Amino acid sequence: MGVLMSAFDSLPRFDYLQDLPPISYLVEDLITEGTVTFVAGLPGAGKSLLAQSIAVSVVSGQLWFGREVEKGPVLYVTTDASARQTHERFRAWEASNFKKLPHPNLRYLDRLDLTNKQDQATLKEIAKCGVRLLVIDVLATSIAGMNLMEQAQVATLHLLFRDLIALSEGKLSIIVLAHSPKATDSLATSTTWSSGANSVPNAKNGKRERP
Repeated sequence: MGVLMSAFDSLPRFDYLQDLPPISYLVEDLITEGTVTFVAGLPGAGKSLLAQSIAVSVVSGQLWFGREVEKGPVLYVTTDASARQTHERFRAWEASNFKKLPHPNLRYLDRLDLTNKQDQATLKEIAKCGVRLLVIDVLATSIAGMNLMEQAQVATLHLLFRDLIALSEGKLSIIVLAHSPKATDSLATSTTWSSGANSVPNAKNGKRERP
């Protein structure tokens, strides 16, 4: 019994929660530091453009649509587009803003399998290097063989993301882009995503449908 009580006594007390630091934002009033944000939407809805605009604001320190941003390194994982396409998209931002991005702080991967132990280990090492934002674009092409409708399998991804954030000492924020099923524009078909993420916004293309 004494050993069991010692183990219990070593756990954090509930009243210690009042000593937690105030909330810090990566993007003011939108993305909290050390959280996971899933952006869902049909293909072509603009998910990548949204994530890339946030990424360039973080890496450059510029306001994001009037919101303050914490400046820092960004890792953009693009498994849904070629390296050339990704390069052209970021170059388009440079052209429209008449300035160069701080390229040493913007890195990318065009191949990643979140279910692969070696790739997981690589991400964990990167998480220790002061990266402020990790973007996964998109989820479906980053999870070889995983069934997104299986709660147990999806839970392993949430645990991985939590580990990455912990290794960054709570500074890393993660944005995961996900294609919605054709019949819907949200991830409602998988409540596991909603329960494991801090935010699940839906991206829509804004096109007006004809009557």
